Amino acid sequence: MARLALLIVTIGTVAALGCSRGGAASGPMDPTWERLLTIGRAYRQFNTANKKPPKQPADLLPILKTLGVGEETFSSLRDGQPFVVGWGVDLTVPPKWATSRPVLAYEKQGEQGKRYVLTTLANVELLTPEQFTQSSFPPGHAPE
Repeated sequence: MARLALLIVTIGTVAALGCSRGGAASGPMDPTWERLLTIGRAYRQFNTANKKPPKQPADLLPILKTLGVGEETFSSLRDGQPFVVGWGVDLTVPPKWATSRPVLAYEKQGEQGKRYVLTTLANVELLTPEQFTQSSFPPGHAPE
């Protein structure tokens, strides 16, 4: 199990690095994608600084303000819905609950059948319904 977690972390890190470079070179980011990245950045910053994960949006607001954004960051511009966030997930340890793509936050509905997800590895991906259902979600945060 430890090997699987290490493999997931390694693959996710490589993918995140590759995606971040590719996104910058290929043009402007989708605003919803950017919002999820911002949530991930604030979540990780809070988790690291406080040695515990955030439990609610209010925990991240001071960090978001330093990034020049506010509460609107918690909503998708594509579907107009608030993002579903796995509050209470400790990002400083491997996600033992994950057997596949470890999702931390996602669009409630998305657009044209696809949803953006934020993984625990700080990677944002646009998923088909099949890819979404094959992903892993934190205990107590499985999609409806």
